[in-house]
Amino acid sequence: IVPTRLGDIIDNAVADMGHQEAGRTIHVEGALALQVMADTEKIERALLNLLSNAFKYSPPGSQIRLAVDTDASE
Repeated sequence: IVPTRLGDIIDNAVADMGHQEAGRTIHVEGALALQVMADTEKIERALLNLLSNAFKYSPPGSQIRLAVDTDASE
């Protein structure tokens, strides 16, 4: 577990997916500069699984949206 920028983990996962696969695109937005303490391999693997499912179950030509949000009240 190391401190890392969440956007870096997301960038790696999106790059691994080949974001133009089958005519689909991935749109990433939000608090990408957020620093997190994480096991980067496990987080990236979870993101890859989620993105893979999004590609698998969305029609060709669709846009996959990945948004990062924070809850400042906690």
